[in-house]
Amino acid sequence: MTTTTNGHAASPSHLAADAPEPLEVLWRPYTLVWIIMIGEALAMAMSLSPGVSGDRLILFGLNSLAIQWTSLLCLGLLYLFRKPLQKHRPTTIATAALGALLLSTCTTYLLLWLLLDGAVPAPNEGWRQLLFHMVALSLIFGLLGVAAFQSHWRNRLLALQAKQAELDALRARVDPHFLFNALNSAVALVRQNPSASERLLVDLADLFRAALARSGTVPLTRELELSHQYLDIEATRFGERLTLDWRVPDSLPTLLIPSLSLQPLIENAIRHGIEPSLHGGTLAVSVDVDPDWVTIQISNPVQAGTREATTGHQLGLRSTRSRLDAHFGGKAVVDTTTASDTHLTTVKLPRR
Repeated sequence: MTTTTNGHAASPSHLAADAPEPLEVLWRPYTLVWIIMIGEALAMAMSLSPGVSGDRLILFGLNSLAIQWTSLLCLGLLYLFRKPLQKHRPTTIATAALGALLLSTCTTYLLLWLLLDGAVPAPNEGWRQLLFHMVALSLIFGLLGVAAFQSHWRNRLLALQAKQAELDALRARVDPHFLFNALNSAVALVRQNPSASERLLVDLADLFRAALARSGTVPLTRELELSHQYLDIEATRFGERLTLDWRVPDSLPTLLIPSLSLQPLIENAIRHGIEPSLHGGTLAVSVDVDPDWVTIQISNPVQAGTREATTGHQLGLRSTRSRLDAHFGGKAVVDTTTASDTHLTTVKLPRR
């Protein structure tokens, strides 16, 4: 279901709600691997540069030791102060990271001087000049890192703005079929079952209110409630053709997700699974919770040999996957499988 909304642009606060924390990218495995590889490449370049005297293998080892310890100390400082830093703007975080890098450089130099002075020959330029070179290199690479971080964060926000614009475009259209069918069902129930008609209209109002809301995220429990209300409306329409298997625990963890991120998947299950079938079928929704993940599964019947169902599911799937990916920093998983007569959508949300 897609509904109307006003034409205001998405505010930065709503974009920030969907964006991952700036420092989170540092703790990802591929980022750590790249930091180590770049450090080793820099150590090799320094040991192989022209004009360097002495055993180049020993120089490579010392350079590698200094660079990796500087990197680890800097990452350790940022991780230690990650919670207070996350309250500040990305530019402030980048400046703090540069300061942590310089502090780590000086600390590493002090440790090298205390541990290696007398154990290995002094550098050709002397220990004091070595400190100057280390700080200068750290400053240069730190500034390059800050520039790369700002470019990455700017691109991230632009991507979020594009996704928000896509969501606003979806909200700006009314699905006439859903609205027409829901109102027709309510009218048909007015005389024979007024209370059911009232419940249907209340559910419809809640769905439209959620679509019109400007909040970027909602609790998982609320998103599931809206999905169940949508299914209640469709159950009135399809009658015995729709059997609902709803297996959701009474107690769910406190978890914020992008608003209307699950409902399109359930709508696809109705539109491409239940509606085309003459006999309907069972739509199953289950939620499993473990210490690390919340797993949501949505299954619906499909007619064997038809490509329309599989293709149709992709329409809401792409939007949900991109929004969850942006909100959870790439940690969320959205996957689909199709067996002979069942289409299964699995959403795995990290508990953080």
